[in-house]
Amino acid sequence: MFLGIIATFGACGSSGVAGGSLLLIPMACAFFNIGNDIAMQAVAVGFIIGVIQDSVETALNSSSDVFFTATAEYHEASHKKTAARDKRKKKCFHQHPKKQ
Repeated sequence: MFLGIIATFGACGSSGVAGGSLLLIPMACAFFNIGNDIAMQAVAVGFIIGVIQDSVETALNSSSDVFFTATAEYHEASHKKTAARDKRKKKCFHQHPKKQ
């Protein structure tokens, strides 16, 4: 219970800081009498995972932007082709044949 209260206040102070919640790991480890060397190893692994996660999120975001932009461009080009074809069909259909 005590750890939950302390972690809540620590999380409030670390909100908005990149990787700020990783600094709560040493506090939790100290509460359970786990050595500082293990706590720092856990923090290091957390930083590495954070960097990889950020890179993957950025790549996914960029690729989805490209996908949706290409889809919208394809839809717009397809719509223009259909409109031009329909216009030509109407023009040909409404013309009367010339008398000879």
